[in-house]
Amino acid sequence: MFKFKSIKSRTVAMLSIPLLALLICGVYIGKQSYVEYVTYSYIRSIADVILKGNELVHEFQKERGRSSGFLNSKGAQFSMELKDQREATNHRLTEFLKSAAMFENKKGNVVVERSTEKTGSNQV
Repeated sequence: MFKFKSIKSRTVAMLSIPLLALLICGVYIGKQSYVEYVTYSYIRSIADVILKGNELVHEFQKERGRSSGFLNSKGAQFSMELKDQREATNHRLTEFLKSAAMFENKKGNVVVERSTEKTGSNQV
């Protein structure tokens, strides 16, 4: 088939095909690993937003319970607890919005849109 005159050219010809195949396999495996990395990073971002949302919902439920106690006592009880709980809820809301904004920045999708300019306040 091919007539090679030197041992060097024969060696290069024999090694080039397996090395080329090895290079192609390496690129393919590297690409697959990168795709998995990106997918897992995306899933982790979603999980972080869900976790912060879960914590926020829990704080809302605690605030709702304290508000109910405050209203049932006609303001005689739970006033300090309700104030503290509102601060805790606002803190969790801020954490959730930061987490959602980080997720938004990673994917470029709008997850949560909040405008403080409309209300002129940072409180919710």
